[in-house]
Amino acid sequence: MELVTDSAYDSVMTEFAAAVRAWRKRLGLNQAEAAASIGVNEKTIRNYEKGATIPGLAERLAMAAVEAKLPPVADEAAPSRRFIVDFAADPPTLIHLDPRPEEPDQSE
Repeated sequence: MELVTDSAYDSVMTEFAAAVRAWRKRLGLNQAEAAASIGVNEKTIRNYEKGATIPGLAERLAMAAVEAKLPPVADEAAPSRRFIVDFAADPPTLIHLDPRPEEPDQSE
């Protein structure tokens, strides 16, 4: 098993930092707007861009959704945060891995 060296770790952190900064600039957002768009605070975005921390899976999915211009999902529409983004669909859509149970038909 190969150990991760400090230089490899630094390289990954630098790549994530550059990717977050490029994502934000590509969308024309300032740090506050970028943070609000994915549900984190501005300090978190600064830390991502400095390479101090990397975005978690939920934040990376949110970034992809923002870039794909997916509509926000209301809490009541999503019983969990388990979903995937189908970028092959036009327009890209969210697919919930935990769909809500069907409501019984009340029209009778």
